[in-house]
Amino acid sequence: MRGIINHLFSNKLSIDISLPVSCPQPEREINSELLSLVLEHADICRDAGAGCVALKVSRAALKQSHMRRIFGKYIDKVCNITIIWNELTASVVTVIHHSLRVN
Repeated sequence: MRGIINHLFSNKLSIDISLPVSCPQPEREINSELLSLVLEHADICRDAGAGCVALKVSRAALKQSHMRRIFGKYIDKVCNITIIWNELTASVVTVIHHSLRVN
């Protein structure tokens, strides 16, 4: 057994790591006003486990004129935010910003 372990660790791995090219980052400002709007008007609520839910405002909701007035200047940002909410502690666990799309 010891011989097998020594053999496994005697071979060294070579890993090449390349850093991503620097590129401008999109504006990702998420302030308390935007978070409050999502928490108050989220129409998508999915179980995230461990007493948490994922809250999001759907694009369909934003097609309603009264919702467009409510979200005002945040209309372009609100659908890109998912809040993981802990129902047991009534607190935000994390905020996920979906502005970057992977093709």
